[in-house]
Amino acid sequence: MTVLAVIALAIWMAGIAIIAVLLPRLRQENAEFDAAFVVDPVRACLASAVVIVAWPGALLVVGISRLVERRNR
Repeated sequence: MTVLAVIALAIWMAGIAIIAVLLPRLRQENAEFDAAFVVDPVRACLASAVVIVAWPGALLVVGISRLVERRNR
């Protein structure tokens, strides 16, 4: 069980690093995203922090919803 927890933590930390690296590129490519950082940088940074920390939960919700949609077809 400890090995599984270490693997999950490593994947979570890798996702945080990937999102942190991609954040400046997203700002350059998306004008609305960049405008959010210019208009209200505190709110945009807090929202980004929530996304960076909670990305596994969002991925899990998307995966479950896709499985439910597939089952309903």
